[in-house]
Amino acid sequence: MRLFLIPRTARLGAVLIAVWMAGAILSHIFVLGYGLFFVSALATFFLSGLYLFLTRTQSNLAASNGQSAKVK
Repeated sequence: MRLFLIPRTARLGAVLIAVWMAGAILSHIFVLGYGLFFVSALATFFLSGLYLFLTRTQSNLAASNGQSAKVK
């Protein structure tokens, strides 16, 4: 959760959340069944994907200017 709160690592946090929720969604589809937690996993996956979509232009601008997220 901490990665998502720090602006420099927020995109990495969103990617990790999306991957984690994809696993949760697949386990609900094939093993656990549908329910409230399935809907919660879908919503979290959707929101992390939305964040990645909305911040893609900021990431592309930084990459085209030669800037990268270097750790100091």
